[in-house]
Amino acid sequence: MMKDLDSLRAEYQEKLRVSVEKIRQVNLGGPIQRISLFGSYARGRADLCTDLDILLVAPSEKPFVERMKEIRRKLSLPVDYDVFWYTPEEFDRMKNRPFLKHALKDEVVLYEA
Repeated sequence: MMKDLDSLRAEYQEKLRVSVEKIRQVNLGGPIQRISLFGSYARGRADLCTDLDILLVAPSEKPFVERMKEIRRKLSLPVDYDVFWYTPEEFDRMKNRPFLKHALKDEVVLYEA
């Protein structure tokens, strides 16, 4: 028997909640300065089409693309997500550029050192 839409929605909302907790606990081997969500989930939308947009600020010697690979391996979330890991220097330098300015406008900060 096929599940009804409300059941599917409730299951997915729980997966989103579990994913947010997993993000809070990620270990990058160094001090995380900031973790936040932005986009539709941060604005209160938690439906079957909702993904997580994650902004992470933490030191790293690795290039941006290598950091993206590392964080995706460590998170392995049960929902669709995009993660943007910036070093503190990159974040300070880029926070007034259109993409980050838009993301920061409606972000929900999960952790800030």
